[in-house]
Amino acid sequence: MTRLWAQAEHFTDELLQEHETYIEHLQQEFDVMKPILKAIETRRSILAQRGEYEALVHDSSRLLRRRGRDSRLAEEKLERRVTKVLPSVTKKLKAALKEWEETHGSPFVWEGVPYLDVIQEEEADHKRKLAEEEAALRAAEAAAASAAGSSDAGVGAGAGAGAGAGAGADGEAE
Repeated sequence: MTRLWAQAEHFTDELLQEHETYIEHLQQEFDVMKPILKAIETRRSILAQRGEYEALVHDSSRLLRRRGRDSRLAEEKLERRVTKVLPSVTKKLKAALKEWEETHGSPFVWEGVPYLDVIQEEEADHKRKLAEEEAALRAAEAAAASAAGSSDAGVGAGAGAGAGAGAGADGEAE
């Protein structure tokens, strides 16, 4: 208790006014940040849904299931959010972040990292992931085509040999 009373002499009207001014400044800055924070929240939500959407797209058995039209509508809504809304939100967010940087002279920092860097890194990771998936798909298609090509050659050779062997077994000459 004595410490609090000892420090009480440092509490002045000027210090109170400084703190109130600083609180007002922080509130104004928060009001400026609100649209950016909302856009970040929206983008992060859609990014989470993008993983769900990509898993759904890769599951071809979804087309054979007898689900109601509601599930198809939900899938279309998810597709629209990922393919149309996400790029739009990202574009607007990038513009807002660049404006913030120009206005404040420093980047908008989210969890200790400039958020423009976060966006660029996420986009690069996603492009890299898509390229890897496409390369894996091409490799699988090439392997399947190669296997189909070699099995077709084996089937043709086997059929010809079998036909000749069958004719020889009957004892008839061609």
